[in-house]
Parts: sequence; C-alpha cells; structure tokens
Amino acid sequence: MLLSGIIIVLAAALGRGFLSYLYDNGQTYEFKRYSKLRDRIETKDEPFPTSKVESITDEDLLSIIYTIESSFNSKDLNNFHRNIKNLKINRLDNLDDYILSSPKDIYYGGGYIAYNNNMLIKKGEPSTSHEMLHVSSSNNKRRFRYYFTGFHQINRIRPNIGEGINEGYTEYLNKLLFECRHGAAESNCIYLIEPMVAEAIEDVIGSKKMQSLYLNADLKGLYNELSHYLREEESDQLIIGLDNINRYINVIDEDSSKEDKDMMINSCTKVVLLVNKILIKKLEKDNYNEKDIYRYFTNMNNIREGLTYINESFYKDLIDFVDEQEDFVYEYLSERKLNVSKEKVKSLKEYHIVEKDK
Repeated sequence: MLLSGIIIVLAAALGRGFLSYLYDNGQTYEFKRYSKLRDRIETKDEPFPTSKVESITDEDLLSIIYTIESSFNSKDLNNFHRNIKNLKINRLDNLDDYILSSPKDIYYGGGYIAYNNNMLIKKGEPSTSHEMLHVSSSNNKRRFRYYFTGFHQINRIRPNIGEGINEGYTEYLNKLLFECRHGAAESNCIYLIEPMVAEAIEDVIGSKKMQSLYLNADLKGLYNELSHYLREEESDQLIIGLDNINRYINVIDEDSSKEDKDMMINSCTKVVLLVNKILIKKLEKDNYNEKDIYRYFTNMNNIREGLTYINESFYKDLIDFVDEQEDFVYEYLSERKLNVSKEKVKSLKEYHIVEKDK
C-alpha cells in the first residue's frame, strides 16, 4: 500500500511521463520532446584493457572485441575500453524475466543494460556482436535522472528519446562488420526500417562523423548535424517517429485500433518524408554528385522494400509515394544539365546499387 501510494503521489507531481517510464520504457506517440537534449558526457582517454581481454576464453567474443577495436578511430573508443574492464555477461536460457516491456510475439536474442554494464545473451543465439556494439557506445556514468547509450538518451522520469535511431544504427553496423562471418542470423529481424533510416542519415552526414557521434553517445551532436538539413522540430519528428516505429511496427496491423493504426501510418510517413528531404538537400548541397544520386535511389528503394516486406497492403499509400517521388527525382535529374549522363541516371534508378566508402 505504501509503495502504491508513493507511485501515485510521484505520478501526480511529475506527470504522465513518470508512469510512461514505469510501464512502457518512456516511449511516446507524440512528435515532440518532453525535455531538452543533454550534452554528451565527456570521457577521459581510456587505453585498451589488454589484461582484461587476454583473460577472456570465449573465442567468438574475443573476435568481436578485436573487430570493433580495429574498425573505429581509437579516440572514439574510450567508452568501449572503460566498459570492457568491468563488463558483466549473463548467458541465459530465457530472457523473458528481464525484458519487462516486450511487445507481444517479438523475439529477443539478447540485451544490454547500460546503467549497470550488464550484457544478457540467450544461449545459442548469435546476438553477441549487436550487444557488444551497445557496450562500445554506452556511457553509464551515474547521473541523477538519465544515462546515455549510443543515440538513446534514457531519462528516469520523462519519456526517452533516440531508441529507434540507436537500435537502427547499431544493427546497421552489426551487419556491416559481422554479417559476412555469422550469416543472416546475426542480424535480428525485428529491426527492418530502423537500419535503413540510419544508413540514409549516415550517407548524408558521413560515416566517420556518424560513427564518432554514436560511439561517444552524442544524440545532441546528431541533432546538430541534422540542423543543416532539417528544422529542429523536423529532427524531433524524424527521431521520435523512428522511436515509434522501433517500438510498435511489429505489433500494429489492420486488426489494431484506429488510434494505433493512425499513429503508425503517421510515424512512418513523417520518417519517410524527412529522410527523402535530407537526401534531396544533400543532392542539392553537393551539386548532384553521382555518388549522392546512387545513394538517394538506394536508400529510398530500401525503405520501400522494407515497408513492402512488413505489410504491403497496410503501407500501400506510403509505398506509392516513394515510387512517385523516385520518378519525380529521376525526371528532374534527367532534365538537368548535369555531369551525369541521362543513361547513367537511368541505370542508377534501375539497379539501386551503391558502393559504400571504405
């Protein structure tokens, strides 16, 4: 009785954000922030913990650690080095008791709890590399109401922000670094749209900058980069819309309530429109560079195919919009006197192929 009374008093004093944090991990349908973005927490230089790593007997885990260590700029790996030194790893038969707010029918093969540096891995599942990327990008220094993990700012009272872009970019890097070794099972299928959006954003702001922001847990820095292409309220709509997608896209369909269906359609529409906007602005900014043209068509095609795979009939209008927008951009580019030939533009649109920077 006492505990329930305390919860009611706190909820009344702090508003619905408190109960939202308790019951659904701080997610929100609304496209606005409940509190200001926090500056990243600066970290001191932290050397690679050689003695700790050498004591690890799990060969697969060692391979993942060394792959991450060799794949990024060392100055961006201070969080990684600090977290490895006291990382706790629990290999469990079942994660159900640890995932408190899982949507129905969603399967989890692992998890990372940033505030106590604890990695949970379901036995027999190849999800270690995804979770180790969370380890590499989390700053779990104690703060009164919040902590940072990649692009996710977790506030202990107000709704959280950035979970969608964080999971998306984590899984995008996971595919980039580890899929060829582990096969398709390494990439958890619960993330479909999120990695595609994260890749599109990286194509706009650059891979080195995006990686640095992620590894330093700097969501505010990501907002600063997006400000070259979007207004602040549009960045909110993009990031929070992706949070909604990450949280609900696998559980909302034609049988859901009208409110839930409208929310998901609205979230997907805002995200697609804003990704389209930043890609086009990147084209304009770089004077229609051939590489950017490739990436425009590739990213929009990937998003369309993702929506088609998830539920083609449910997202039909949005899929049609992507088709129409691609046609519009293709015709626009074909009519301009660019350094790219009309035949080249046609092939770009037809094949949707992009060669990533090394």
